[in-house]
Amino acid sequence: MWTRNVIPLTLLVAAATARSVLGIGGLHTVEADAYIRMAGNKNEFKAGEKYPDFRAVCVLGRFRTSDDWEGSGVLVAPRWVLTAAHCVVKKKKAPRLAQKLKVRFGSSAADKSREYRVEEIRITLPLDAKVLKPLLTDKVFKNGGSNRTDRNDIALLKLDRDVTGIPVAPLFEGRAKPGTRVCLAGFGCFATGRQKRERQWKDDGRKRAGENILDRDGDGLIAFDFDNGQADRNTLKSNRGLDRSLSKLLGPGKSDAKPLPLEGCSYSGDSGGPVYARENNQWRVLGISSFGTDYPLKGRRATTQYGDVNCSTRVPNHVDWIRRTIAGETGASKDN
Repeated sequence: MWTRNVIPLTLLVAAATARSVLGIGGLHTVEADAYIRMAGNKNEFKAGEKYPDFRAVCVLGRFRTSDDWEGSGVLVAPRWVLTAAHCVVKKKKAPRLAQKLKVRFGSSAADKSREYRVEEIRITLPLDAKVLKPLLTDKVFKNGGSNRTDRNDIALLKLDRDVTGIPVAPLFEGRAKPGTRVCLAGFGCFATGRQKRERQWKDDGRKRAGENILDRDGDGLIAFDFDNGQADRNTLKSNRGLDRSLSKLLGPGKSDAKPLPLEGCSYSGDSGGPVYARENNQWRVLGISSFGTDYPLKGRRATTQYGDVNCSTRVPNHVDWIRRTIAGETGASKDN
């Protein structure tokens, strides 16, 4: 789970985790603008059976400056946006929810034409420093202590008015089969799997989308890795190199090293953005981008590289809580 620290959109998975998906990571063999066209449903990326309608994907922040934003989100009801909890909890000894947040829809974080004010924030976890610590640090998993928190990195934002002209994204309710094609989107930086240094990243606040193959539908988390065809970068083939606690949380499984045509991964800035999968003949939100790890699997996550793994909060675990909250009820999600 990550906060807004300009980092490219690409998958994360390693022993060290980072609480801020900063951007989209793409293949170095593909034209970079293709990821922008996909997010805009342009030309061959028209919304339909092959691609979701990405208009529901938004960016959230205070927008006092050009880079003053916290992450991404997705419209799930006319007045409600789903995002990651770590995007809206401030990093202090006495955690509090962010204030004066706004949400913007469109192709760029700079576009003010469809801006909405956040009136209310709901999370499933208590505002307790000890409970929320895993969301507010870049520390590694340890003895499973962060498992409950990692499964609950989810938040709902109530807007000051209904969003019109943009279809809401339906919620995934069942189990997704590993091997399923998924699509992801967000407003983070962009870099390829070869661009390790921050100065190489493109931080333009543009909305980008990518695709991947779901490798794990686990215990409260879904995950996939950033493949480029190299067997040694196929991290989730056997959870090779993963921290034991994270490996247990994700569970066993397989992974194919062959990348999709627009293989992508999430980083900071993409935190809170949706991961879509098909269910009942429509694209639904299966995950909310939460955290990831670097390749090689050690140290803090600071680069976008092939072999990274992305972990997203599993939305089906929270569907009841989401619907009760939108309906005006209170209570924790069943995974809390």
